[in-house]
Amino acid sequence: MDIVKQKWFLPGAILLLLLVAPMFRWEYVATKSINPAYVLKWKVDRWTSQQWFVDYSPTEVFERPLGTNSSTAWEDRNNANRLRQTFIIITLFWFFVRVWLNPWREKNREKTAKNFDKLNPM
Repeated sequence: MDIVKQKWFLPGAILLLLLVAPMFRWEYVATKSINPAYVLKWKVDRWTSQQWFVDYSPTEVFERPLGTNSSTAWEDRNNANRLRQTFIIITLFWFFVRVWLNPWREKNREKTAKNFDKLNPM
């Protein structure tokens, strides 16, 4: 049987892409170690094209966007995360319907058709 014709292939492939996408989101541009305990990193969010500065210290991680409008950068970053999560939920629902619900509905349709034929012989 051809794998592309399987009911689970398309929603499964999209779900896999959505789950793997965060691994390719950030591009680390530069790293500077001040001492073994403090590390500074500059990274670019590929989804929003925003540059970020990250300060790793022994007790906390401080992250802020580079540029003039930091509230918009945080909002864009959160919106990109929410959009991805929404697509994951939609794809999971689609996967559930295609794999589990459709075969169940087809089986019930066959039973209903058989019962209808028994009740109304022609």
